[in-house]
Amino acid sequence: MPRTARHLRLTVAALMYATGETQTDLGRGLGLSQGQISRKQAGTTAWSLAALDRLAAHYGIPAPELLRGADHAVGLLPAARRAACIGATQTTLTPHRPTPPATAPITHDARLTALEADAFRTGRTLAEHTAQLETIREQQTTAFGNIDSLADAIGAPGERTIAQRLDTVEKDLGRCGRTSATPSAC
Repeated sequence: MPRTARHLRLTVAALMYATGETQTDLGRGLGLSQGQISRKQAGTTAWSLAALDRLAAHYGIPAPELLRGADHAVGLLPAARRAACIGATQTTLTPHRPTPPATAPITHDARLTALEADAFRTGRTLAEHTAQLETIREQQTTAFGNIDSLADAIGAPGERTIAQRLDTVEKDLGRCGRTSATPSAC
């Protein structure tokens, strides 16, 4: 096999790689079948001068430049003919967006965001919503303070949780109801 023919086959292979073309694509561009391109690239059939002219027109590179080697020819390839990702196929990936759990607890930040959105819709100021949040916090503090006071009053002070204190209150109230007809006896 002549050395020039081998260089031309390597150049054509490099150009196909750089443009992302298959033998079928190149065959369509040159008016040849995929089988004819395959035989030319395998070296069983030589590239003719007419086919070389069609290659030059197909890739937009002068014919003599195609014979100077693969690196040179690929370097002359017009940018519009280059594949977006040389030598690879392009795959579209869709990002995975996990869905939040349906029963996720609402955090203070989420509540604040909801209040901001509500303020935008209703025209209420963030200060009005902040005042509303402060009122809710005060009510919670008062309620928990009352529970702690009740638990302390019936003899359950100390480093116990509210749940433990409520259990004690329920037990004591149940005992009072069973042992005496009058609440003062408890």
